[in-house]
Amino acid sequence: MTLSASSSSSFLNWQPVYAAHRIPTFPVRISAADKVPMVSNYAKFGLRGSSEIAGKFPDATAFVDGNRNVSLFPYCMREALHCDNFEALLDLARTRNAEYLPPMSDARVVKIAKSAWGYTERGENRFGQRGAWLPQSNVNTLVRDPALFALVAWLKAANRPDAEFLVANGLCVPEYLNWPISLLRKARSRAIETGWIVKIRHEVKGVAALYRWGPTAKS
Repeated sequence: MTLSASSSSSFLNWQPVYAAHRIPTFPVRISAADKVPMVSNYAKFGLRGSSEIAGKFPDATAFVDGNRNVSLFPYCMREALHCDNFEALLDLARTRNAEYLPPMSDARVVKIAKSAWGYTERGENRFGQRGAWLPQSNVNTLVRDPALFALVAWLKAANRPDAEFLVANGLCVPEYLNWPISLLRKARSRAIETGWIVKIRHEVKGVAALYRWGPTAKS
C-alpha cells in the first residue's frame, strides 16, 4: 500500500504508527506483488471506521488480530500491577484471550504477558497512575533551586503536556503545596523566567492567570 506523507487524513496519520509496531491496520487484497485496499476512499477512514468495515471482508483477519493485540496489552499492563507473579498475570491474559473471537495463539498471549510483566518488574508500568517524569539533564539543573523543582514536579504530576492550568496562590493551602505565598510567588516567577511555564491569560479581578507548558518543559 502506498501512503502519501503529505495527506492530512486520519487514516494516513495513524496507520504508519501502527505499521511501525507491526500491527496490521486495514484489510487488503494481495494481487501479485501489490497490496490493494479492499475499499475505495480508504484514506478517509479513521480507526473506528476501519474497524467497522473490516468485518465485512472475509480476509480481514489481520486487522482483527491487530485489534486484539492492542486490546490485550493494556489489559495486561493494568492487571500486572495487582498480580503477585507472572503466572497469575498469564492466567488472566489467557482468560481474557478466550473471550476473543477467534482467540490469539497461546504463544502470542505469553509474549504479550511477558512484556507487560517486564515493564512491571522494572518499575516502568505506570498504567492508571499519575506522576511526574523529568530527564536527568533537567533534574541536574532543578536541584539547584528546590522550590522551583518542587513546583515543576507538582505541576507535571497534575497536568498533561497539552494542558492549560492555574498556578494560583490557592495552591499554598495544606491540601496542595502547603507553602507560604511568598515562596510560591518566587517559584512561579522562576518557572516563567526559565521557560517552564508560559502565561497565556493575565489575571484580572476574580479570575486567576492561566498557564501552559513552556519550551523548557518540552525539551
